[in-house]
Amino acid sequence: MKRVCRGIAALAFSLALVHGAQAAPVDAGVFGGQDCGGAGGFSACKASTTGAHQGGTGSSVIYKRESDGDQDFGSFVTINGGEFTLSFNGYTHVLSWTYTAGAGDPEIHYFDIKQGNSYHVYYDLAHPITSFTIDLDTIGYNAFSHVAWYGAGAATGGNGADVSEPMTLALLGAGLLALGFAARRHGARRPALREARA
Repeated sequence: MKRVCRGIAALAFSLALVHGAQAAPVDAGVFGGQDCGGAGGFSACKASTTGAHQGGTGSSVIYKRESDGDQDFGSFVTINGGEFTLSFNGYTHVLSWTYTAGAGDPEIHYFDIKQGNSYHVYYDLAHPITSFTIDLDTIGYNAFSHVAWYGAGAATGGNGADVSEPMTLALLGAGLLALGFAARRHGARRPALREARA
């Protein structure tokens, strides 16, 4: 039983190494003006550590949700908006969102929160961002205009290159195989113990 428990612990540790503990996204700072404004349309918007802009290099926009529920879509054809949940408490001014990626959906590595005549950009280049909670009083206004999310790489209908599921499944399989060997070895020792006791 101890070996099985050790095997489970090793499997959990391996999975933690692959995904890493999600740290809080980095606040790149506040930028003046409109995110994703200008020629080229919303789907041409990109984000980087120096702000959100039309065209050029950076991560392509995935989706935007306005505070009134209106939405805009980038060029990722697998995104339908249902992957995102967003809530805002008008009394505490706490904004929260979660992202549940479906098959072929991109990973989020940037997002911005638009307030008044400026916006904050947050990023995590090492790990995908799947959720975030903030008291808007801590960054300026007690309300927001919209939140926009961005994925790594070019927007070509899904960014499968960013998804590390095959490695996760390989580690999971290796862990289960190790558990099977440990259980088999433990089971093979039991008849010998029974004979020794008899």
